[in-house]
Amino acid sequence: MSKPWAFISVEKGTNGRMKQTRAPDPDPKRAAQQEKNKKLKKEWSERDKLKKAALKDAQRPRLGAGSPPTADLSALSRRACKRQRCSTDPNPDALSQNGPAVFDNGGDSGCNLGGHGSNPEESSLSKPHSPRSDYVSRVRGHELSPDTPAITWMDGTRTVVPFIPSNRGNALAADEDAVRRFSKFPDSRKSPYIVHLSGTNPPSVLVAQSRLHLSMGHTVVIDNAEKVEPLEFDMNWIADERRIELTRKVCVHDAFRRNGNVEDPHSEQTMRSFFDMVPNHSQIGCILDLPSAAPDHVPLITKLDDGLPAYQNMEDLFSRDHFMFKDTQNARNWELLHTGGFHTFEHHDAEGYATFLRIITGCKMWGIARPAGYAGANTRNALDEMNKLFIRTGEVEGSWRLKWEENGGEIYTITAEPGSLVIMPPGTWHLVYTPVRTLAVGGHLYMFETLHLTEVSRWFDRNHAREVTNTSHMSSFMTLCMMMCNLARKKRREFRCKPVQALCRMVIHWRKYLIKGEDPEIIQSINDMANDQRSCQLAQIIAKHIVAHFKFDLTVGAENDYLFAGEWLDAGPIIDLEPALVAFNGTDIRPNIDGSSAVSMEEIIKGEWTPSGGKNKKQKGKEAGKKRKKRN
Repeated sequence: MSKPWAFISVEKGTNGRMKQTRAPDPDPKRAAQQEKNKKLKKEWSERDKLKKAALKDAQRPRLGAGSPPTADLSALSRRACKRQRCSTDPNPDALSQNGPAVFDNGGDSGCNLGGHGSNPEESSLSKPHSPRSDYVSRVRGHELSPDTPAITWMDGTRTVVPFIPSNRGNALAADEDAVRRFSKFPDSRKSPYIVHLSGTNPPSVLVAQSRLHLSMGHTVVIDNAEKVEPLEFDMNWIADERRIELTRKVCVHDAFRRNGNVEDPHSEQTMRSFFDMVPNHSQIGCILDLPSAAPDHVPLITKLDDGLPAYQNMEDLFSRDHFMFKDTQNARNWELLHTGGFHTFEHHDAEGYATFLRIITGCKMWGIARPAGYAGANTRNALDEMNKLFIRTGEVEGSWRLKWEENGGEIYTITAEPGSLVIMPPGTWHLVYTPVRTLAVGGHLYMFETLHLTEVSRWFDRNHAREVTNTSHMSSFMTLCMMMCNLARKKRREFRCKPVQALCRMVIHWRKYLIKGEDPEIIQSINDMANDQRSCQLAQIIAKHIVAHFKFDLTVGAENDYLFAGEWLDAGPIIDLEPALVAFNGTDIRPNIDGSSAVSMEEIIKGEWTPSGGKNKKQKGKEAGKKRKKRN
C-alpha cells in the first residue's frame, strides 16, 4: 500500500520554476483521516499556547520578601487584562471605564484564553447560551395552582411566580412582589463582576482563571461544565440514585409558614412527606444543606479547595488528636431540594465560605446583588454600612424590599440549568428563585486566594450573622488553622499578600470573630479547640512568625487597615513566603528528605524552640547536661 505522503504532483509556478504540491489522496477514507489528524494537531497546538498564556497572565507583580505590602495593584491589573484583550475589541476604552478585569460577556470584548482556535469568539469566555424558554407549562396546574401568573425574565426565560391561592388572592404576595422585581434586572452576561467560562477549556485554564476571578470578588459560571441527560426526579429516583431514604427525617423550610413567622419557618418532616408537597397547591418548600449520601466529586472544585487537603496533608503530625469534623465534611457536600415557586431572599453564606452549586435537574434564577458603590468602599466602617443595607428592618410590612435596592443597588441574574456550575466568592450577596422542582448539589470551600474576602465576611457576621446568613459552622476555625499549618509545607511558595494577612489575623485573633449571641456550648468548644488542639497552637506560632517577618499590621478599622491597600476586593501583590518559613526547615513541620527532624512539634508548641531564635537557653542547658552524662 502506498504511503499517504507519496501523492505528489509537479507543476510550473508563476515564476517559471517547477514546484511540488501535495495531490489529494485517492483513498477517501485515508484522506479524511489525514484531514482530521491535521485539525487535531492544530487544535492541540492552539490549546498549549493559550494554556501558557493564561497561566502567565494569572501571575501578578511580586513584592520583596521584607517589604511592607502596600502597593496599589489596580493599574497593574488593568494592564494585565489589556494584554489579554482580543485584537478585535472595538472598544479600547472598555477597561479604563470599568476598572480592573472587565469582561463583557456579550461578545464586545474578551480574553482569548484557552479556546480551541484562533477565533476570538472561541475563548475561555463562553458564548451566550439559549436557556430553556418555558418553565410555565410543566409547573402551572401541576406543582402550582392553574391560576398562577407567569412572568418573562430579561433573557427571555418564562416562569411562574410564587403562588398559593387564598381568599385574598396570593398568600405569598410579598414573595411574588420580590420575584417580579427580580425578573426586571439584567442578565449576568452584562455584569462587570460575573464571568462566564466555557467548560470545554482545558482544566488547568479553568483552574487558573477561576482562582484569578474569585480572588477579585467575581462570581464564576462554568457553562457546559458537564454533559447531562434530561430527567425528572421523584421519590424512587431520590432513593435509588441519591441514596436518600424516604423515611429519613429532614428540616423543611416552608414558604407559607415563613410568610407569617420569619424567625421560625421550619418544620420536621420525612422525605416522603416532602414529596407530598409537590402536587399540593397550598404548600411550597425546600430542604437546605441536606448532607449528601452520594457526594458528587466535581474535578474543578477539588482543585480549587484548599481546606480539605490541609487536613489530609497534616495527618502525620496530628494522628493522635487530629480528626476531621463531621461538620467539615457536611459543609463540603450537600444537596438542595426545592418544589417549584420557592424564593430565597437576599443573604450571604456563613463563615466566609466560597460556595459552588451544580444543577442536577430543574432550574434556578440565581441573582448576584451589590449595593451602589460597593467596590469603591475605602474604610471598614463604610463597607459595614453597605452590608447593613441587606438587613431586613421590618419597616414596610408585607414587603421584602431592602434598603440596598432603594439606594440604587443592582442584581445580575444567572440562569442556572443542568450542566452549569456556579462558584461564588466569600461574602457574595445573592438571592435565588426556583421556578420548577429542582435538585442541586453544592458545597462550601476555603481558598488561599479569597481569604481576604473570608475575613471581611466573618468580621461583619460577628455582629449580624443571625440577620443575614443561613447557618453557622463550628469547624471553620479548625479548617483555617489546618490551612495555616499546611501553608508551611506547601510546595507552592508564592501567595497573594492580603489573603495571607487575613489568614494570620483570623488565626491569631480568633476571639474577635466569634458570633455574638452564639450558643454558649459552641463558644466553649471553639475556646477549647484553640487552647487544647495542637494543630491550633502550632497554627498560631506559624502565623505570628509570618507577621513578625513581614511586619504586618493586622489592626482592623485603622487608617492603615491592610484590606484597603488599594481596592479592597483586590487580593494584592504576590509575596514569597519562603524567607519566612525557611526557619522551620529540619523540624517536624518541614522534615528533611529522609523524614528525620531535629526539632519535634512538642518542642515548638512548648516554646523550647522558636523559629527566630532556635532552642532557648533552658533547652540548650538540658541537652548539654545529657551530653556530659554520656561522656562520664
